[in-house]
Amino acid sequence: MKIVDKYYNELWNSHNTHHNNSKSSEEGMLLRMLHKVFNPLLNDRHTVAKRIIAGLSGKLLDIGCWGGKSLQLMGAFEQFEELYGVDIIKESVESARQIGIKATQCNLNEEPLPFDDNYFNVVTCLAVIGQIFDPYFVVKEIHRVLKINGILILNVPNVASLPNRIRLLLGRLPVTSRGPGWDGGQLHYFTQYDTINFLTNAGFKVDEVKTTGNGTILRQLSPSLLSGTLTFKARKK
Repeated sequence: MKIVDKYYNELWNSHNTHHNNSKSSEEGMLLRMLHKVFNPLLNDRHTVAKRIIAGLSGKLLDIGCWGGKSLQLMGAFEQFEELYGVDIIKESVESARQIGIKATQCNLNEEPLPFDDNYFNVVTCLAVIGQIFDPYFVVKEIHRVLKINGILILNVPNVASLPNRIRLLLGRLPVTSRGPGWDGGQLHYFTQYDTINFLTNAGFKVDEVKTTGNGTILRQLSPSLLSGTLTFKARKK
């Protein structure tokens, strides 16, 4: 088995056998207080994406479809005519197909998306791009398969959140994933500023940046500081 396949299979297996929803035993008192006030588990990325796609229709592609769970949580079945998914994990693709998603196995570290240009109205990529070796290639491929004015919904971990800034001041590594292993298998870190530049340079116009967690009104005052993950609504120019 190639090292890339081994890496993603271990991620799949670990997420399906571990449910580490809290790192409180590893956190300092100040960080635990911040997490208690700003609960990062409320208003999660799927809830945010569901609000963004409200009113949209046509063909939707989910990058890293993870058995179709994301599309179910987003309520995509109720409003899109056709749902597609890609994933590197065979079991994920099979599970997605069982619930009606047109899923295809695809290794985006080595292969382009198996779709024609200008094919989709919406592409979702939630908590995935940080675990792909070449984000530039993936976003270029998403841009290619989207129709003009098509929508990309991209969720990324925010390394510049307040808890992570405190961790760095204390000489500790930032934490952007609750998954097992070394920061849940994250390969890349993102900030609001650099992600906007990243998407703009790839041919997108960023319409919105949304926060996760409770206290949405307060968090939206400074997404870069107050949100553990950032969700971007970007439009293909």
